[in-house]
Amino acid sequence: MELSEGYSDLRNNYLWNVRFDQSILGNQNFDIPREFTSGIVAVLATTTNINPRNIAGYLVQTVNLFQVGGVAQTSGSYPLPNKIPRVIIFPDGISPFTLRFKLAFPVGNCRVKIWEAIPKT
Repeated sequence: MELSEGYSDLRNNYLWNVRFDQSILGNQNFDIPREFTSGIVAVLATTTNINPRNIAGYLVQTVNLFQVGGVAQTSGSYPLPNKIPRVIIFPDGISPFTLRFKLAFPVGNCRVKIWEAIPKT
């Protein structure tokens, strides 16, 4: 994953661990089966179902609320351009959190790869 010059601290101060790499089918909300503790993730979504805006899907930060038996959405939807890596820095500091993915196209499939930034010590 190549980062622009303005993001050199993301390249030099963090280790990028692959946390999820899978094909997702259908248009349902897909809850990523991992908990994340860093507020910085990178996502690469690749699909053959191209829409006019070249968006492969959307990513949302969520939190499991075991007390009420559900999942709460804690961020807006982040559009994921097709075949273009995107770094997302979640501003709210929630830890741990989960992620939810939804395809942009009504029917199809998408390969989603998510890295988590772990600070170097």
